Amino acid sequence: MLAKETVCEHVFFGPNTEEDTKAYFQPIIDLTAESLSNRQLPEQHVFIIRNKNMIKGNCAIISIPFSQGNYHIGYNIDEPYWRKGYGDITCKFLINYGFNILNARRLTGECMGSNVGSRKIM
Repeated sequence: MLAKETVCEHVFFGPNTEEDTKAYFQPIIDLTAESLSNRQLPEQHVFIIRNKNMIKGNCAIISIPFSQGNYHIGYNIDEPYWRKGYGDITCKFLINYGFNILNARRLTGECMGSNVGSRKIM
């Protein structure tokens, strides 16, 4: 998904090679596994969006440094699943998770002006 120009057109990274994607996500996966094994929530909350074991995208809620209780949310949906409600459901999930699980004070998200789908969701 992150190797596709269409998917990465409206984000600040990519398209990426599989190697680059793994290099970016592996430390996050490792830290998440370590936190969960210690019965703690991870610092970076990254999720896979899937339905019936088919990966549809990913999303994250990341704490903003030096700003306790403030988080940045983001999501990426693979092109075949655009305009099918995955972005809307994902954004609602992140808002619920942020305020009800993390007790966030503030959530922020951003999108490029050309990303009509994300503009509608936000």
